[in-house]
Amino acid sequence: SLVTALFGRVASVICDMAKPYADRKLAAGGRRAVETYDIASVLMHLENGIAGTLQVNRSAWGRKGRIAIQIFGSKGSILFDQERMNEFQLYLTSDRPTEQ
Repeated sequence: SLVTALFGRVASVICDMAKPYADRKLAAGGRRAVETYDIASVLMHLENGIAGTLQVNRSAWGRKGRIAIQIFGSKGSILFDQERMNEFQLYLTSDRPTEQ
């Protein structure tokens, strides 16, 4: 997985999943019961001590298929956003406050 490739092996996971809708309209008419989860909130700990969270929502209004990864550390943070896929945004604690 992407988490393992970038940060290391996952040691433990706690996950809460939800189905916000009991059924959905069918294009041909009628309705069908929802069988899959649309929302997941994950808390994970990696073998190297890193703690992370993951939020997934397939039923929220807004962006279509957005993927963003943000990493926070003691010296700053870095952000990758698929909507701006040719760049990383880096924020360092050593930068002036107006540049953070």
